[in-house]
Amino acid sequence: MMRSQPARSAWIWSLACVLAGVALLTPNPAAASDVAWTRSGPEGGEVRTLAVHPFDESVVFAGTNDGVYRSDDGGQSWSRKSAGIGSRTTKTIVINPEYPNEVFMLVWGRNGLFRSVDSGESWENLPLQNGGPLDFLRYSPNPFVLYVIDDDDSLFSSADSGETWSTVTLDLWTIRDFAVHPVHPERMAVALGSEDVAISADFGNSWTPCGSEPGDYAWTVTFDPFDPNVLYVPGADAVHRSRDGCETWSTFHQPGIDVFSFLKVDAGPPNTLFADTANGLIVSTDGAEHWVPYGPEIPPQLTYDVVSAPVNPDVIYVAADGLDDRRGVFRSGDGGSSWTIGKEELCVSSIESVVLNPNDSTIAYAGAKFFGTYQGIGHGVFKSRDSGNTWSLLDGTEEAGPMVAVDPLAPDTVYTTTSDWGILKSTDGGETWFEVWQGLSGRRISGIEVDYHRSGTLFIVIDDDGRDAYRSDDGGETWVELSLPDGAGVAGIYSDPHSFGVVYAATWYRLFKSSDFGESWVSISEGLDTPPNCWEWSCADYHHVTDLNFDPTDPQLMYASTEVGPFRTSDGGLTWEPARNGMTVCCPPAWSDECDEFTKSVYLGCEGWPEGLAIDPDRPSTVYTATSLGTYRSYNRGDRWERITGPDQTNPEAIAAAGDGLFLGASERAGVLRLEISPVPPPRRPGRRALPNGPSTPKAKFGQYQE
Repeated sequence: MMRSQPARSAWIWSLACVLAGVALLTPNPAAASDVAWTRSGPEGGEVRTLAVHPFDESVVFAGTNDGVYRSDDGGQSWSRKSAGIGSRTTKTIVINPEYPNEVFMLVWGRNGLFRSVDSGESWENLPLQNGGPLDFLRYSPNPFVLYVIDDDDSLFSSADSGETWSTVTLDLWTIRDFAVHPVHPERMAVALGSEDVAISADFGNSWTPCGSEPGDYAWTVTFDPFDPNVLYVPGADAVHRSRDGCETWSTFHQPGIDVFSFLKVDAGPPNTLFADTANGLIVSTDGAEHWVPYGPEIPPQLTYDVVSAPVNPDVIYVAADGLDDRRGVFRSGDGGSSWTIGKEELCVSSIESVVLNPNDSTIAYAGAKFFGTYQGIGHGVFKSRDSGNTWSLLDGTEEAGPMVAVDPLAPDTVYTTTSDWGILKSTDGGETWFEVWQGLSGRRISGIEVDYHRSGTLFIVIDDDGRDAYRSDDGGETWVELSLPDGAGVAGIYSDPHSFGVVYAATWYRLFKSSDFGESWVSISEGLDTPPNCWEWSCADYHHVTDLNFDPTDPQLMYASTEVGPFRTSDGGLTWEPARNGMTVCCPPAWSDECDEFTKSVYLGCEGWPEGLAIDPDRPSTVYTATSLGTYRSYNRGDRWERITGPDQTNPEAIAAAGDGLFLGASERAGVLRLEISPVPPPRRPGRRALPNGPSTPKAKFGQYQE
């Protein structure tokens, strides 16, 4: 089955990540049990920011896309410390130098400021007056004062660890960066969208544009920690420095160094700066006048932060995300001469697909991507040989993925997409790879599916305007374009495991069926056209099928995932009915002015959406679906759902059912997740009897919509 992710079932089960919003809230929160997804790997991933304990060089916090982690052994091993935060992307971490157990963290999204008084063991939210998104968190150490700027360009300051706040409204245009001098906090600087810099000498109450522009695009600004009159602004291929409070600027360009992606001034040795560039990580020890390569050998523009330990400047930590197994936090204890990497239990890779070997479910593949990239820029293919307990990066796939597919008739044949829009193929279970197709210029592959009945026949979806579908009958060497009625843009292709030549195509608005490998198509969308109790199409103009699943025992039974919850057919797709009893479903967002404010407010209150389904291969009547608010289970083929994992847990975006109660999940923030469920008999309800290969009676209960 193809989808924007590879297939999953008793053969290959994998779920597509839905990109639009629909909330699934159980009406009975008590239904959630102690069942929980656990992180199984791969270890490492994207660490965005670091903070080191002021008195203990071995204690370091790492901010990730999956909350915050802490290491107590110099970065070698990590434990997740996100209780009360969840899987939110961390922007900044601040440790109170006066009371180091007090830690502050800024995350993306509304109400994003948190405080911990027990070194990250628990967190509480510190709401500001408007509750909106916050852009910057800065501090001054002595006395300890917090400074926050929100997306309305209001400056908040607190001298009592966030208990109370004072506010200054900034009359500035598009703040791109904000800096506070650590010794003279009255001195502040901002980089503005107008490509210049402004400075304040009175805690942000008034601002003065710099006497001359730095002469380049100013997207960040940094103070020298030892001199409040010295500022640095990186440009496209140079660094600009002012020594007179930004009245005048000097520009330093070193031939061969381009594209400064970040600039960090070290609080240790004076005049020391770190920068990540198109040439990799570099360092200057003379105030940006000269630069030399620095640190571990990390590919260019994949270093996110560099910090030295306040108590020992020879101890330096680097957060990096290399293209091989160098993904995690590096540490040097000798000022940068040598480095070790630590990533044990640091599982923050962004995984988009999980695929099982159809003959041996202990073998699994996971496709990684760079976090936040639509349909994924490949970041490696990982393999597990022990039911997802451990993972290793496959050689030759460092820039491949995230789509992975296994040939059901030849399970050692594996396909994956590449970042330059081609296809790699392996015939030995991923040990070696070769390119079978270079792709179409500028058009990324967003889905790949291998046919269940004809080895070497595979389908792809090209993610571009219209989203076209192609078929290959020779293992990816050559391709023919498939034509769907009315030029419908394809979201996914799905091979029917029961019927030779039968494939399904999900488009933005309809579902089509072909009985000749995609040569001709008929619509099978009856019942999928308009969700019940939703507003008119002018307000919900992108409702579409995002995943399709096949019951392994009943050829007529299929499940379709949509933005308004799951649908089910018991007649091979001729008719469809909602199958979301036990779920409260919100409709898609209102884009049209014709939608009333109540309708819009209903959608804005939604926080989760269904990510597809997984059918238990040992008990096909038991079906699972994952949402950002929890994982749901149905014992009766979707007739009724109960939530089994809570919304405060990390939940996957895709599930692979491995049998024996084991499930693997693909998480965009936490790597591959693992869930083990002991077989539990379904609850018996008086007056209801099970029908063979079908829903329970009475039929009126099937897919009943819940307000």
